[in-house]
Amino acid sequence: MRMRAAVPVGARRGARLASFLALLLCVAPASALDGEAFPDVRAVHVEAAAPPAKGSPTLRKTYWKLVALDGKPARTFKDQREPHVVLDGNDTRVSGSGGCNNLVGGFELDGARLHFTRMAGTMMMCPDGMEQEAAFVKALERTARYRIAGDALTLIDAKGKAIAKFRAGTAR
Repeated sequence: MRMRAAVPVGARRGARLASFLALLLCVAPASALDGEAFPDVRAVHVEAAAPPAKGSPTLRKTYWKLVALDGKPARTFKDQREPHVVLDGNDTRVSGSGGCNNLVGGFELDGARLHFTRMAGTMMMCPDGMEQEAAFVKALERTARYRIAGDALTLIDAKGKAIAKFRAGTAR
């Protein structure tokens, strides 16, 4: 029999599941461990987002200012907004700015997995920063996971590469 576990990944649920699985393995009947192979046993990888420290910013409802993009410092250009995103706290909407244009869209969140969807923006042309803005939107589209450490948010692509870094802040 082949079994798959769908695990809603949250810090507490993930930790409880890992503890349960460890306990389950410890109490397996001795007859099940008599050297017989288990061809249908599959390894399960449990990935949980660590709970934020008290007072730390959370992914949702935080103004995330872009500080680095593909390893290079992000810039804010004269007479433009700073590039940023804010993930809504009640639903799956994201809004922000690429610097020149306003951005809106959706997101899917499952533990540490994050995927931006239906991204759209205004179509203004600014004298500076258009290349950075295009790279920022592409980074959002390539996002597969995220990590928060202190006041820093890192977006990570499917290959595990950090593609965008943000700092929690306030709108300017």
